[in-house]
Amino acid sequence: MEEETGLFDDLEAFLYWWTDKRCLKPPPDTPIHVENSVTQLVVYREGQYQVQLIQVLPNSEIPDHVHPDVDSFEVYFCGDIVFRKDGKSYYPTNGERILRIKPDTPHGGTFGKHGGCFFSVQKWIGKEPDFISNNWEFADEELSQKNFKL
Repeated sequence: MEEETGLFDDLEAFLYWWTDKRCLKPPPDTPIHVENSVTQLVVYREGQYQVQLIQVLPNSEIPDHVHPDVDSFEVYFCGDIVFRKDGKSYYPTNGERILRIKPDTPHGGTFGKHGGCFFSVQKWIGKEPDFISNNWEFADEELSQKNFKL
């Protein structure tokens, strides 16, 4: 996970710090957001950095999308998940447990019979941290026009 320069970037350093310490520092106002099949819980927020625990109900699909103001790492926690990034599938059970998602990277996921949970370790760019679903654009314009809901 090193950048081309061979040095860690600040989001990667935050990822390693947070996964080592597992600090809990939710915001005092509304740390939980539920939207159809997805529950988002802010477990840590400091400045432009945030960690959310994302829980997705069984047999659900998150269509490919981007978060234009968020650079993140998606970190598998538990359950039946197949992550997608740039059209390729990633299987946490095969060791593909952490994915870097840049602001312009299309990504999504399929959740099996047990559903799944993952941490989203985020750096917000030019905006205050919010629920990740509030910074969402579909990768497929047709889904956007159909008013798809999670």
